This record gives sequence, C-alpha cells and structure tokens, in this order.
Amino acid sequence: MKDKKSARSIDAHKILVMLRLTNDAIYRIRQQELKKAKLTPEQAITILNIHFLGERATAAELARYSFRERASMAEILARLEKNGLITKTPDKNRKNVMKIRLTVEGERFHREALRIDSITSIVNTLSEKEREQLWMLLDKLKDQALKKLKIDLKTFASFFKELSDLE
Repeated sequence: MKDKKSARSIDAHKILVMLRLTNDAIYRIRQQELKKAKLTPEQAITILNIHFLGERATAAELARYSFRERASMAEILARLEKNGLITKTPDKNRKNVMKIRLTVEGERFHREALRIDSITSIVNTLSEKEREQLWMLLDKLKDQALKKLKIDLKTFASFFKELSDLE
C-alpha cells in the first residue's frame, strides 16, 4: 500500500503531465493558425503583452512577464519590428531603455488574435462556472510557483489583474 506522501506526488505528477499535454496541444493548434500570419506563438503572446503593458512595455518588462531571458526577448522583438508590428523608441528618461509600441498593423493583429475561434471553441467546452474554477485554480498554482521562484507577486499583480479583466 502506498503512503500518503507518495500518493500526493503521483497525483501532482499526473496533474503536471496533464497541464503540459493540454498546453502542448493548444500550442500546436495556435502554431498552425499563426503560420498564416507568419508569426510564432511567442511573437503573438508578446504582441498581447505589449498591448497589456501599454506605456510600461520595454524589452526588460516583456522578458520578465513572459519568463524569458532578455536575449530571447530581444530576438522576438527584432522579428516583430522587421515585420512592421512594433516600433522601438528611446525612453526620454532612461537612455538605455527602449519603449516598445504596437504599430497600426500590430494593433490590428492584436484585435484579431483575441478572436481565435479554435481556441475559444476548446475553452468553451467548459461551462462559465468551470472556466471560473479553472481560472482560480490556475491562478493559485501560478502564485505558488512564483513564490517558489522567489518572485514578488506584487510585481505581477497589475498584469494579471488586467489579464483577468480582459473582455
């Protein structure tokens, strides 16, 4: 007979595997959709994050909110700039900081990215109550993971508030 501790470990592992498989399957669907626009899912989420962050959007902030290295974020931003979806302008107050803004084309992509029928149809297999429960549970897991990473939850508070308020 298994003790309680090993039973919890197995349950946690199964949940992690299920989260990963679900994420990977949805990622693959998103990848296929974005091929038409010649974008990657990472570029698409960066566009969404630029919109969410607004005037606070800098390469460093985008890297922080997406848990990416600055060099990785710089590469994503370079591709988005090359594709005409963003502009980089020097910050008036800080010489070594570039403000990131969406171009008109980037804003258009942002609006279209929020209307993704295939992802919506997957999520909408859950009732409204189930979606709310899932959101609360994922939020709880996210908070615990950030604590384990020793990341101040306050850093992300406004970002996740904006995300949860998104219509």
